[in-house]
Amino acid sequence: MQEQLYQPFTKMRFDNDYCFLSGEKLSDNLELNVFADWLTQKYNLQERAFKLLDESMLSYADIKIPASSNTRQALNNLEGIIEKAFTAGYEDVLKLDEIHIFQWVAKTVYGVIFKEIKTAIRQQAASGEGFHMSQGLIHKFNTLHTMLQSVIKPVELDGFKPWSIFICPVENAE
Repeated sequence: MQEQLYQPFTKMRFDNDYCFLSGEKLSDNLELNVFADWLTQKYNLQERAFKLLDESMLSYADIKIPASSNTRQALNNLEGIIEKAFTAGYEDVLKLDEIHIFQWVAKTVYGVIFKEIKTAIRQQAASGEGFHMSQGLIHKFNTLHTMLQSVIKPVELDGFKPWSIFICPVENAE
């Protein structure tokens, strides 16, 4: 029997009561940083300003999403793989499995999208309006979410990779 994938856009479920990735009901307020701790520390981003679409500002460290223990563990494992390669350098990043790079980038991108939608839903509710989003965006974000679920459950891609990843050496001044 095929395992069901979580579809948050069906009920527009973007709150802290459910895991952003699995849809699992959360009993505790478990959150996960969207931007990896190792990355924000390395580049001193923790307190740097991040502007949301509504013009509000958060720090990188304040951008968090609700995550179950299982999701947190899976994403922490992924984060460890990515951190190890990036810390070792270009040659090790080249050796990374592309699915890991995709999942890592997708977690960050979708995490920001989740935070933006959550903020928009809250603002619309405060003004007495319902939340509306284009069906095209819903489809695209839902597809990204489905592929991101490959971190926690089997997701079979139908004979192709829906991404392109190019890894290039750069010269970074200290």
